[in-house]
Amino acid sequence: MNVGDARKPLHSGSVYNFSLETCQSCGELPESRLLRSHLEWKLESEGLGISSDCANLLNNSLDAFLKRLIEPCIELPGSRHTNERFR
Repeated sequence: MNVGDARKPLHSGSVYNFSLETCQSCGELPESRLLRSHLEWKLESEGLGISSDCANLLNNSLDAFLKRLIEPCIELPGSRHTNERFR
């Protein structure tokens, strides 16, 4: 297996590539519009659809979840530094 092949996108659709590029390169979630386009593209093959409200809810929920997940990790070094000062 060629290691370079592992990083190639599985799909050639421009929406997929742009969304993947946004997440990996910028470290950001795609905008709701792009998320909806990507989900529509993926679900279309299954005969399903997605509303803008659903895409917004998914994007906002994922954003909130990730913030709650990451926040304690960011606060941990600061709390260790404070505890070391009081020893």
